Amino acid sequence: MLYCHAHNRRVPYRDCTPKGLLRLRHYLDYFKAARVHALRALGIRYRSLEDDGILMPVVDAEISRSRPVRYDSPLTVRACFPDELSARITTQYTVFRSDSTNKESVLATGTVTVCFVSAETNRPIRPPERVRRALQSAETGPAQRRSPQGA
Repeated sequence: MLYCHAHNRRVPYRDCTPKGLLRLRHYLDYFKAARVHALRALGIRYRSLEDDGILMPVVDAEISRSRPVRYDSPLTVRACFPDELSARITTQYTVFRSDSTNKESVLATGTVTVCFVSAETNRPIRPPERVRRALQSAETGPAQRRSPQGA
């Protein structure tokens, strides 16, 4: 099973074009915020990983927009983590309007692959045990078990 976490936000003016549409590059910011909040909900802080000499750079990203997103729109960004962890983790994202759970309201989807890297050696490493344990325990919780399509 996957661990999924929903992160709510509203589109700020600074993220938009002069016509009031969300710029493509900001989806990556929204994906990162959802990923950070998902890990925080499990008790894992990015800052603590960095303090331990573990970095998580993005190595690949993909975004697909299906509908325009406008300034001040309430959004939910759902981040779903894989059940198998390795040095690389590919997280799947679905962006939809917060005021609707209708599948037709999906505005964008994407994937971001990050890699656990040692800050000391700049080489890929296995995910820390506490990250593996946190994701495994979340997978067994009924509130967090969902497939990416189960928006």
